[in-house]
Amino acid sequence: DDFLHRLVNHVRETFGAQHGLELAGSKLALRRTLNACEHVKKQLSSTAKASIQLDCLIEDIDFVMSVSRDEFENMCMDLFIRMLEPVYQVLRDANVEKHQVDHVILAGGSAKIPRVQQLLSQILPQCTFNLSLPADEIIAQGAAIYASELCQ
Repeated sequence: DDFLHRLVNHVRETFGAQHGLELAGSKLALRRTLNACEHVKKQLSSTAKASIQLDCLIEDIDFVMSVSRDEFENMCMDLFIRMLEPVYQVLRDANVEKHQVDHVILAGGSAKIPRVQQLLSQILPQCTFNLSLPADEIIAQGAAIYASELCQ
């Protein structure tokens, strides 16, 4: 996901600036960084700050850094803004006004990012958001509904 890759790139740049080395040359280092960033992204959905700690990341160098939710949101702000366009497009395509939407089901890991929920709340202030349904089930049901509408 774009949010995860943005965080991975931030870690790569920080590591490079601190140690003068590039992680791109080591697939193992990149995989470990990706896994650590995935964990941090999830943590930042429920905490204000998270740490990345990678022992012997490359050339026996231990790497530790903290990322705050604010830093993460700032580095991804353009992605958050871009994410809103499909919401507006769905409203236009369905010929529905924002005030007519009172319930939205959010699916996927990025749906748990507080800034995503905040921006959606600004667009749809009277709306409640459901995050408790399994993403795979929601996507399958949505695809089935879409397919049935195409067949009509």
